[in-house]
Amino acid sequence: FNKNIQRKAAVPFLVFWFLEFFLMAWSIWSWMQGFDAAPDDERLPRLRSHWNLVARLTFFMGHSLWFGAGGFIVGLLPWGTNFYGFRMRQLCRKLKVKDEKLKAELIAFLKGHDFTVRVWFLWTPLWSLPLYMFILLVNVSGFSADAARLFGAY
Repeated sequence: FNKNIQRKAAVPFLVFWFLEFFLMAWSIWSWMQGFDAAPDDERLPRLRSHWNLVARLTFFMGHSLWFGAGGFIVGLLPWGTNFYGFRMRQLCRKLKVKDEKLKAELIAFLKGHDFTVRVWFLWTPLWSLPLYMFILLVNVSGFSADAARLFGAY
């Protein structure tokens, strides 16, 4: 039952991480170009003539779903299940229940249910967090390098 719910709920996160993984190619290329100004960039004349593009680029540097804070918020949500499972077990031990047998059964029930997400390539045990965090950091730094080249020449 738990895996069936996970399969249905994980679809948006699978799409997100699939796209994040493939955006790494562009991010690594952008990162390798450096952070120095690029006065020969073809997007620069449009940026200079339309102030709204400057505002949009500035906004997306911090709030983009793929390259900003939104990526961290959305991308790391599946790991929240680990925290909530831990907190539920911790709070369950603090319950004041007259029937100790009921309390023991509740704790055993929570221990028996694994809250980590395991759907196709998206596995969320805590040991996998550094790998996914690395993917996010590569994409954010690649986009930041691109934006720094544009703003440096602006």
